[in-house]
Amino acid sequence: MALKKTTVTVLCAESEHKAGIVGRQRDMAGFANPAVPGLAIHPSVVKGAGWAITHVASGLVVASVGSKAKAARALPALGKLLDWNRPAHEIVPAEPGEWRYLKQRIHLIAGTPEQSRPAACLSSIVRDAG
Repeated sequence: MALKKTTVTVLCAESEHKAGIVGRQRDMAGFANPAVPGLAIHPSVVKGAGWAITHVASGLVVASVGSKAKAARALPALGKLLDWNRPAHEIVPAEPGEWRYLKQRIHLIAGTPEQSRPAACLSSIVRDAG
């Protein structure tokens, strides 16, 4: 299915503030796959850092990838992983073992290193809020 243009409100992490990005949230032009509700792709908020896959409801980055094409290819598989239309606190498992398993699946699908900061950031922000 073709990607559709959208605007994604991204929740910026502390490291992105240090990179000179002003404001806690930032609207980014991006794309969504109608067959995968709840996720969108967009250029990283940090210039030159590739593309990001973001949980739309929370604005939290799920994975950072090198290109738009790679992000678009990862969307259908990520959509099969779980229902991304739910709030972030419902997505992140309460058990640490289940969270590690989910992070590993996300990284395998997106083709990103397992220690990637976005998925860890999703976990910490959700747990701090809950």
